[in-house]
Amino acid sequence: MLNASWWRARLGGSERPADEDELIGDRVAWSEREYARTSAQRPAFESALRVASPAHRENPDSATAPEL
Repeated sequence: MLNASWWRARLGGSERPADEDELIGDRVAWSEREYARTSAQRPAFESALRVASPAHRENPDSATAPEL
């Protein structure tokens, strides 16, 4: 959750208007939701990437993608 951590580190800074903290808080929340969603869907993403991989089409029994 590097993105959420990056935004969280910017909360409460004195170098910008206070109303930006609300915007930053929204970005933290969005980042956390997006992380949770992509983590939950990771098997589907990995499966789609394996199917789309040219190396996988050549060797469909391969469980891992080749190193690039």
